[in-house]
Amino acid sequence: MGGLEVTWKVMWRGEELKATNIDFTISLDPSPQEFSFTLPSDKDLDIWSTVDIYYNNTLVFRGLIEDLERGFSPSGFYLNVRGRDLKVKLLKSIVGETRYIGGEPSDLIRAILMPMVEISKSGWTVDVSRGTSSADYIWDKNFYRGWSINATYSASDYVIINFGATHNVCRIAIEHKAEEYLEDWIIEYYDGSSWIPLASASNWTIKNIDKTWDGVETQQLRIRPLSDGSRKWTINEVWVFAQTDERVIEEGTLDFYGYPVYGQIGNFEDRLSQIARIASYIGWEFFVNPNGTLDFKEQIGSTTSVTTLREGINIVSISYEEDAFETYDRITLLGSGEGENQLSYTVGTSNWDASKKRWGLFVEKDITSLATLQKRAEVLWEKYKNPVKRLLVEPVGETVADDFNIGDVVTIVSEKLGINEEMRVVSIRYNISTRGVRMEVELSNEVLKVRDFIRKLMQSVKEFQQYFGGFPSVIQLNGEENLDGTHPIVIKLKIPKETREVSYVLLDIDGLAFRAYSKATKSGGGTTVTSASNSHKHSISISSPASGSVCYVAEDGFSSDASLTVYTTISGSHSHKVTIPDHSHNIDYGIYEELTPSNVKLTITKPSGAVSYTHLT
Repeated sequence: MGGLEVTWKVMWRGEELKATNIDFTISLDPSPQEFSFTLPSDKDLDIWSTVDIYYNNTLVFRGLIEDLERGFSPSGFYLNVRGRDLKVKLLKSIVGETRYIGGEPSDLIRAILMPMVEISKSGWTVDVSRGTSSADYIWDKNFYRGWSINATYSASDYVIINFGATHNVCRIAIEHKAEEYLEDWIIEYYDGSSWIPLASASNWTIKNIDKTWDGVETQQLRIRPLSDGSRKWTINEVWVFAQTDERVIEEGTLDFYGYPVYGQIGNFEDRLSQIARIASYIGWEFFVNPNGTLDFKEQIGSTTSVTTLREGINIVSISYEEDAFETYDRITLLGSGEGENQLSYTVGTSNWDASKKRWGLFVEKDITSLATLQKRAEVLWEKYKNPVKRLLVEPVGETVADDFNIGDVVTIVSEKLGINEEMRVVSIRYNISTRGVRMEVELSNEVLKVRDFIRKLMQSVKEFQQYFGGFPSVIQLNGEENLDGTHPIVIKLKIPKETREVSYVLLDIDGLAFRAYSKATKSGGGTTVTSASNSHKHSISISSPASGSVCYVAEDGFSSDASLTVYTTISGSHSHKVTIPDHSHNIDYGIYEELTPSNVKLTITKPSGAVSYTHLT
């Protein structure tokens, strides 16, 4: 095997394996890349154990064994070993119940790498410097209200959260009210005798704070400003998490983006998809290094050319492809919401020619912020506005790999193909056998080679939204009743407990006239007795009724019938009794409408308990 044994080796748990037919790929593609090699004799390797590949004693690839195939051929026994690179750890690690309210992208990725669980708020108490009456609003799970000092904050202000028990605290997420957040702040934990710093920032411009650190055993956290501020301080809600296991992948270089992103990064989703989604929002890249650390940057690799690959000098073969299948002159991106309330943003060329009809529509409903949607649309526009150029190059010998790394910019020169331009190294494939080393280097002008992965990601987003976000549905509630100044109509909205989000409530009110369905009701007879203490004169007018007869009988025996008027004078104290025999009235059935209501007051009670109203004419 000559040079193979000297320059390349495969290590497993500190032992060098006698591997042949080594094949592996290093790529910017977020999908885990495969590797394989063959052993000529049996070896008790473990599934999911780590394999390292070295080039000149430098670690260039690390993967996890996922498949072991043993067999015999005419040449003897063989053991084929296959697996994928370390990104598979992120792919097969599911985030449990956690919350991402949006924030600095590097902070969100740092949190995704950490296995954690939310600390229950049932035993919490809160101590604040001012605004004690609303202190419990910090953790009451009501996003419509919060704790506030209702004044510009000072360096002496603070919030102390006591969990009621000790936890291995690793993260805090704070949602502030817009424009009422801390600009210079520090987060500390109490070790039993003093406050120890965990995270801090100066000139902070993001309303939310989301910070993750290695777990510390504590019962209390303190948040306070580092200096006097120029704005109010209002906290709508706080979440705190406890570390449950080691990081899936260790942190490498996580560059600060400086602007928040807001998306539906939710429960029970694999960590690789979550990280890829955050990177895709802003057009940044991430890469898992062979040493097991993750880098998150605007661009992996160099930004200027590090070497030149030239036809006839250090290139054996070259192929060139220009792909315009997915190019557009205009792109519209739709975000969360439905109908008129759906987020949308369009970007494209200024000299739009409708006859070209190259208008691309993308739907990413996990994006919940217009600012994030705009940034994502600009990323898509950079990706799809120009044809994709791809080159597949086979360099001369593996030593060429000493001149560049994944993500680097390389100058490509080919007189036969008319190429002289700078392109990025997006993947390098190595095949090492007894015949030597063969390399395939793929270069491209794409911002990031993630098209196939993004397609898969969008499918997972759809499945995720189906599971986590649920199906959109319309709940219709009807109510109709008479009302007056003292008898209102009360309509209660019964929302199913499975509902995750209410997009909007449409209230349609029509004022109708008071409606009755008859003019008369059946009535029985009765007797009325009146009394008087002095002499007086009575006038009794009797007329024939429309139906039946009425007879009035006085106590002195006088009676009358038909239509007549009787005058009688009775002196002294006495009484009268008027008896009305049983009778009935004809009922005139029909629909009868009276006045239409006016000056109706509509009252709406919000979840916070606040009441608002408006008058309807």
